[in-house]
Amino acid sequence: MMKQLDLSAFKSMSIYAVSLFLMKGVSLLMLPVMANYLSPTQLGELELLATTTAFLCLLVGLSMHENLYRFVGAIKSAPQRLSQTASIYYSCLVISAVLCLALIWLIQQLKHHLTMFTEYQLILVVVVLLFESALAISTAWLRMQDKAMTFLKVSVVCTVLQVTLILTVLMTKPEVTSIFAAGVFATFVQFLILHCINQFKPVLPSYGELKKYFIYSLPLMLSALVAFGLNGAERWFIAYSSSLETLGLYAIAAKFALAMCILVQPFGMWWMPKRFETLNHSGVHKASMITELGIFYVCSLAVLVGIGAQLVIRVALPDVYASACALVIGTIFMAMLKEISDLINIGLLYQKKTHWLLAINISSTAVGLSLCWITLSLGVWGVIISIISAQAIRLALITYFSQYVYSIPYQYLRIVASMCMAVFILGLTQWITTVIGLILLVVCLLAAVSGTCWYFKRDALYQLLSNRLPRLT
Repeated sequence: MMKQLDLSAFKSMSIYAVSLFLMKGVSLLMLPVMANYLSPTQLGELELLATTTAFLCLLVGLSMHENLYRFVGAIKSAPQRLSQTASIYYSCLVISAVLCLALIWLIQQLKHHLTMFTEYQLILVVVVLLFESALAISTAWLRMQDKAMTFLKVSVVCTVLQVTLILTVLMTKPEVTSIFAAGVFATFVQFLILHCINQFKPVLPSYGELKKYFIYSLPLMLSALVAFGLNGAERWFIAYSSSLETLGLYAIAAKFALAMCILVQPFGMWWMPKRFETLNHSGVHKASMITELGIFYVCSLAVLVGIGAQLVIRVALPDVYASACALVIGTIFMAMLKEISDLINIGLLYQKKTHWLLAINISSTAVGLSLCWITLSLGVWGVIISIISAQAIRLALITYFSQYVYSIPYQYLRIVASMCMAVFILGLTQWITTVIGLILLVVCLLAAVSGTCWYFKRDALYQLLSNRLPRLT
């Protein structure tokens, strides 16, 4: 029975991983195509539009989907679960409509100052805000019901639709507004499909229930806004201090950092739910060993994605995007530090010190945004160095306080060596400006890894034979 359960869970995780890749990886797959039709300035405008929309979605959404996991998940009665989910769903639609009306009024008051966006683009942003929060409820409800295959089918249909629309726009009239409109339409279709699948009956929560939802979800929304400060808000500083063209080049580099984070997630999906169980049943030594392995995996991915990104930029993208190769190194470092922080953060979560974690995130984000403002004159690299510094401070604080509340015997020498390896190799790529040189570097790295694995395998085989030979004699 347990074996069948594990097999079912693994199957669901695999389906969700494919769906996640479709939703987040399509932008990376479309990158060479879009780069051949759009200029860096147009990509920068599109990135600024997407960043602003993401920020407003966090504000308008109020993290209401988190209420499903906290309150609906604890209900055993299926009809009651459905009814309470429906009440949250329709409350999201009403709240979004009210906040969007307030936003429209604000836009009308500030339209003379919002020169970076056209009126049509602002209308599209408002349209997204109207249904994005309810869409998050719909997808969360599917996952709670373990309808992984339905989730995958909807993801495939909407991804194919979005790619088809974008390709049509690129080949007919490649404009930023038209491309953004294609994405909005595909997302709206996803909202309609899930609305028909879930068939929520119109019902609104009572005042007491709504108050309970707000009390729970508002701190989570604030946490999401804090996280956005180190992973999104820097786009505004780059657009302000440099240009939309530079922001477009940064967007190219950030897509590859996102690819590295996606590749890390399979390990996280396996390890994150098991780490506390491992501490309780297998002890701190095994937990530290797996965490160190995960950090080495993150550092190795940083190197491989960093080199692969530069190869793709030099081979598949027009020459005007070549300067994005240097920016890739910065965005990869930012993502690497973030992923390592998430892996090493066991003690604070195990001891339920989440308020400490929120304080650390707020402090590091405040430092990062302050440094971005101070280093505006340095342009894009001032912003990148500021975010890397903030992520490094966050990693140091999480490591210190996590160890303070629950000590885990990490081999810090291995962790530092892994990080230094990534920094050294990626720094080395800045001196290699040819495709052949990068390919040779990859070959040398693969040969070194293979040799290391063979050495340890031979050493393990020798130890095994040494232990068994006395018994044979």
